Amino acid sequence: MATFLTLKDPDATGSWTIDWSDWLNGDTISVSTWSVTANESPIALSVTSSSIAADTSVSPNVSNQWATVVVTGGTEGVVYTLTNEVTDNNGYKDNNSISVRVRQQ
Repeated sequence: MATFLTLKDPDATGSWTIDWSDWLNGDTISVSTWSVTANESPIALSVTSSSIAADTSVSPNVSNQWATVVVTGGTEGVVYTLTNEVTDNNGYKDNNSISVRVRQQ
């Protein structure tokens, strides 16, 4: 899967969602975990919450196909990688990443 780059103010709370519906092909996410890495230590960006949600763009809704993360903090100028690893209801695993550049806005 592809990685995309987004921006976040160091004082803002950021929220991003990964749509796993194509990879799941009708299955559902049973486990979703998020990790944060950066090329700078200590890592000042924190995951404050995460969730698995239904794909509401289709009818009928398909449950548990979107993974969302909410983060706070971060050091200006640092690019963080948020990696989402999911396991589907059949035990198959995959991951996808979001790069977040922290910049005063």
